Amino acid sequence: YSTGPMMYYLGWPVTVFVSFVPALLGVIALAGWAAARFAVRWPLFPALGPVAALASGGVLYYLAYSFIGVGPFHWYYVAPVTAASAFAVAAFGTWYAQAR
Repeated sequence: YSTGPMMYYLGWPVTVFVSFVPALLGVIALAGWAAARFAVRWPLFPALGPVAALASGGVLYYLAYSFIGVGPFHWYYVAPVTAASAFAVAAFGTWYAQAR
């Protein structure tokens, strides 16, 4: 399962790139949000808890499927990609709204 994205990338590079880059940005944003959220106590910290929980579930899903070694069927990647991408969109939207 963990090697599936590379396997699909060799066959459909643009499709995989467009699918997984938002998810990767979401995972990076999740790590940054978690580090800032638990390192500093700001009174008006962005309320991204529910979406962060969704993204964390997507990361745990990916890790669990990698651990049990299921085959790299393309539909198995929908949940983690969607969850992490949703966090990327929510985090960017919150950042943009606060910057204005």
